[in-house]
Amino acid sequence: MSYERPYLDSSVYIAAIKSELGRVDTARSILKDAERGRIKICASTFVVVEVNKAPGYQRLSDDDEKTVADFFLHDYFEWAELDHTLAREARRLARELSLKPADAIHLASAIALGADCFLKWDRHYPEGDYHGLHVCEPYALERQEEFNLSVVSTSSTDLTSPANPS
Repeated sequence: MSYERPYLDSSVYIAAIKSELGRVDTARSILKDAERGRIKICASTFVVVEVNKAPGYQRLSDDDEKTVADFFLHDYFEWAELDHTLAREARRLARELSLKPADAIHLASAIALGADCFLKWDRHYPEGDYHGLHVCEPYALERQEEFNLSVVSTSSTDLTSPANPS
């Protein structure tokens, strides 16, 4: 199955940032496809807040925090703003599917943006199709060279600069 407008759950970004074993290559391949213009990543503005550390990890250094925050300024993102309408839909999904609030925000955002798939490693989401959205574990379209987004609490992290930082 191919995709052009995937929605990435925060678990995908965290796998790329933290170089999670068994996930990092897939996560970075997806981000490399976006960097090359092959795909447009659908995302909720909520992910900017959520991707600051994963459970069990230390807080990012100030330099790494800036690097990650700047990463979300790339022009290959299409954003859903968490407004009242989206929040109400997320609330409905949370109740219907027994999702945590953050997970429901992501799913509602993906549906609102018309993403063609929802890629997640989080077990809390339903697998399969939901409102025309295919929900599944992340997979790379094809093998790419490495997308350099490793933040392991060092300030010497080398990340790709945003295309349009203003």
